[in-house]
Order: sequence, then C-alpha cells, then structure tokens
Amino acid sequence: MRRQKRGGCVLAVFLAGCSFAAAGQERHEIEVRGTKIPFRENPGNDAIIIEGEALRRLPAFALAELIGLAANVNFAVRGLFQADPMMPGFNQEQIAVLIDGIPANNAQTGHHNFLLPVSTGDIERIEIFRGGSASRFGVSGGGGRVNIVTSAGNRLSLRRGSFGTTECSVAAGSEAMQAAAGYTETSGYADGLDGRRMFVRTSGRLSGESSVLDVRAGYVGARFGAYRFYGPYPSGEDVSRLLGSVSAAAHLGPSLSGRFRLSGQASRDDFLLYRDEPERYRNIHHTRQATAELEIRGIGRSFDYSLGFSAAADGIESDGIRNGAPVPALGRHRRTFQGLAAALENESRGWSWRLGIETGLGDYRGTGGSLVLGRTLSSSVRLTGMIARTFRIPTFTELYYSDPVHHPNPALAAERTDSTSVSVDGTAGNFLVGGRIFYNRTAGLIDWVRAEGEPVWRSANMASGSFAGLDLRGEWSGEHWSARLLYTFQETRFSAGPGSEAKYHFYHPGHCLSLIVSGDLGPWSGAAALKAEREEGSGRVRPYVSARIRRALGRLELFVEFLNLFNQRVERIPGVLEAPRSAGLGFAFLF
Repeated sequence: MRRQKRGGCVLAVFLAGCSFAAAGQERHEIEVRGTKIPFRENPGNDAIIIEGEALRRLPAFALAELIGLAANVNFAVRGLFQADPMMPGFNQEQIAVLIDGIPANNAQTGHHNFLLPVSTGDIERIEIFRGGSASRFGVSGGGGRVNIVTSAGNRLSLRRGSFGTTECSVAAGSEAMQAAAGYTETSGYADGLDGRRMFVRTSGRLSGESSVLDVRAGYVGARFGAYRFYGPYPSGEDVSRLLGSVSAAAHLGPSLSGRFRLSGQASRDDFLLYRDEPERYRNIHHTRQATAELEIRGIGRSFDYSLGFSAAADGIESDGIRNGAPVPALGRHRRTFQGLAAALENESRGWSWRLGIETGLGDYRGTGGSLVLGRTLSSSVRLTGMIARTFRIPTFTELYYSDPVHHPNPALAAERTDSTSVSVDGTAGNFLVGGRIFYNRTAGLIDWVRAEGEPVWRSANMASGSFAGLDLRGEWSGEHWSARLLYTFQETRFSAGPGSEAKYHFYHPGHCLSLIVSGDLGPWSGAAALKAEREEGSGRVRPYVSARIRRALGRLELFVEFLNLFNQRVERIPGVLEAPRSAGLGFAFLF
C-alpha cells in the first residue's frame, strides 16, 4: 500500500458538531447510543433532529424517502434497496452514516452505506449534522453525518403496497435489552428493480452507579436487481453486512469522564453484471473494518476540554470471474489510520466558542479541525459561525476497481474540504425560523472522469470543486396542526478538466423545497408532503407529492398512504425510469 505523504485521514474532532443551543434554551445534549456521555449537538443551527413520531407520520416508505422529506436531503435511488445521499455539494462517499453511533460507511464503496439493519417503524430519531464540523475519524463526513438511533419500544408492523411490495417488522425490549427483525420484498416498478431484504438487530446494556457497558450488533442482507448500477445491463447484487460495537463509559471523578469503544463491520458484496449469466462477469468483495476510540472529557474552571485517540484498520479481499476464468478483481489490500484529537469549549455571557484539532497518522496523514463561535443577540435570536477543514480517504473501489470501461488509480490522494457557514436562528411564539449560508471547497475531489467521446472512466483527483448556498427553514406548531418548510439554494462549481465529465457529481439541484403539513382530529391523524426540485441547466421543476392517513384504535394503528401522486420522483438516476404512482396500507400494533 502506497503511503501518502500529503494525503489526509478523515479528520474531525470527536465531539463533532458541538455547536450550541438556540437563544433562550439550555445546551441541548443528545445521547449517542453506545455511550452515557452525550455528544453536545445543536438541533437549532447546523443540525436537523427528526423524532420517531414525526417519522411515522410522514407519507414515505423507504428510509431515504423519509430523510429526503424531513431534512430536504437529496437522494439518488434505485428501487428500494440502494440509495445515495447528496447533501449540498457532497455525494455518498463524503457523508458519514451511523446507526446507534456505529460507523456504517463501507470501505469498499459508499453505494451501500444506507443498507442498514433497521426498519422505518423502529427508529427513535434521526440526527442529521451538516457541514465540516460533523466529520469523525475513520469514516467520511466532510459533507455531514447521519446518525440513526433505534427505538427501545415494542412494536409489530405490516405494510402491503403497489408492485408486490410487502414489509413486516417487529421490535421488542427495553433500555437494558432490545431485539428487532424485519423482512421486505418487492417485484419492483420496472424490470431490474425487484429484490428482498432481511435484518436482525440486538443490543444489551449494563448500567452501574457511575458507568455503563453497551453491546450492539446487527445483520442485514439484501438480494436485488441492480438496474443501471454500473451500466445498461441486467445486473444483480447480493449484499450482506454485519455491524457491531462494544463500548464502556464511566465518570472518573466529579469533573472527569471517559469512554472507550470498539466497533467494526464485515461485509460481503456479490455483484453480477449479467444476473442470469453469473460466470460471465462477477465480483465478490469481502471487506473488514475495525475502529477503537478512547476519549476523556473534563470540566475546568474556564473551559471544558476533551482529549481523544482513535485507531482504525480496514482491508479487502476481492475476487472475480470473467467469462468463466478467475481474476483478482480489486485484489487484497490493507491500511491503517490513527488520530489524535483535542478540543476546548466555553459558554458564558451570551458567547460560546469551541476549538478542535485532530492530527491523522498512518497510511494517510493530515491535520484539520474546526472553530465554532456563537453569540446570543437577544432573548430569541442566536448567531453561530463555523469554519472547518476535513479530509476523506478514497474507497477501495476508487483505488482499485477495473473493468473494460473503468480504470483505477492506486495513487489517489485524499480529498481536503474547507467549510464555512453562518447560521441565524430565532423563535417568535409558535414559530421557529432559521437560515444558514454555507461555502465548501474541496481540493483533490475524487470522481470517475472521462474525456468527451471516450468510453473509459478513470478514477482521478479533480482539481477542485466549490459548493455555496443558502438554507432556510420555518416551523409552526399549534394545538392540533403543524407545518414545516425547508428551502435550499445551492450553486455547484467543479471541473473535471477541459472537455471532460465526472460520473457521480452529476446532479445537484439549484433549488430544493420541502413542505410538510400534519394534523390530528381525535383518533384520526394525517400528513401531506410536497417536495420539489429545480434542475440546473434545464430549469425543469420536479415535484413529489404524497399523503398518509392514520386511525388509532387503542394500541392498534391503521394507515393508508398515497405516494408520488404527480407520477414523478424527485430523486433521479440517468437512465432509470421514474417511479409511478403507488399506494400502500398496513397496521402497527404496540404491545
């Protein structure tokens, strides 16, 4: 493995995103599963927190659709089993995904990061942190972080919908012990979008007077048609993932606490270019990843502080078949990373600040961090500014994947992203409003590039890419009704070189709007959602409208939903048919 002298590890500060609460509120602490020492996150400025009850109201079926509506995030989806997030200016490789605090990004490729052992019915909340201060060592994250926190409730649910789509799931347990399982299948709305998925998940917690031990594990497997995944072929994919973590946290004194966590994943990806001819072109990838984290946090007289160390290793064993003959595919590779982190923070007299820095060692090196400043302007208005530098290491696919139309580059350097944002948040009665302007610039942007007229894509560090924009949000809540409006404008500028095009940075809408209205009338409740995007270049507006109605009967809840009423999906993949209208009905039983 070639050692990159001027590369970078995925740099961040362990207590990432440590902004501060909106004016008039106390600092908001969110417990990241796997520790009793909460990360201090800010739902009012650069973060969106979606509670489980709000998720279950939304008229959406897949996890990507839920996040897309509730947080105005864009996804490129292929059927029900594969989705790539696109936060402002960033793609699936640059966004960190976690489940109960366990890093879920895969070292082989980011295309399966959202294939997780969870159903939409057993989610307690989703935490979405945007910008460079959301990164964490060992995974991507310069473009943001999505943490899915599972529920400890007892719930059985079943849904049946259009195109032979069936989903059933069950979750049971308490804070001390949990277990969940689920199954989904569909014939797909088009040839090559069929598939099935199953998952199991379990966890246990032992709590003492001043310490806690957490053990978590989950498995998910999916076999599906991979239409237009890597080309216009009747492809198929069989993916399985095992994720787990063991963590311990304790108070070490009246003003000192610590946490230690081991986490990892093992993945298998079996890709068939022609699903009916498995020996014609096939890749089987086995990926292993492991991370150890140690963190100490203290409270001083003038400021709080934290110190951290992390060590990570990943590896891949990849074999293939070409016309019946074995080939090495991606081959066999290993790499290691270490990180040292430190942070200081303080909040007093209307001001708050946080300074963090981390140095990466190992096969990729670099130094980055973040500075967050906050100021309370009045009893209801808060101003926050952030600057950050993060790094992203290339995936094994970007380094080593090769076929007749893809040529790899084992000498890829890491991406470096510099981020800046300014946020204003305020309240007025039942209204909550906020705005954020952001600018991100990535040097050495990694993508597959080809010259005009050439059939071959080549993995490369493009010169740079910049992404600037504006986020606006408004929320209103009454006794029985609520409304949420999110709007994002962004301008994307990047170049693959004169006369060249890039493969995965192809679609970032200039304007994106999400409107959700929900209400309760006795035992009846309902929600309607509108999402619309305006494409850059063509100026085409693509709307997505859906609705859900629920009826509560004691512990039993019945629902019916109507999706994609305008027969257009917001999410888009070139060459993939847009999903038609669909409907579904089902029930959930709380026991």
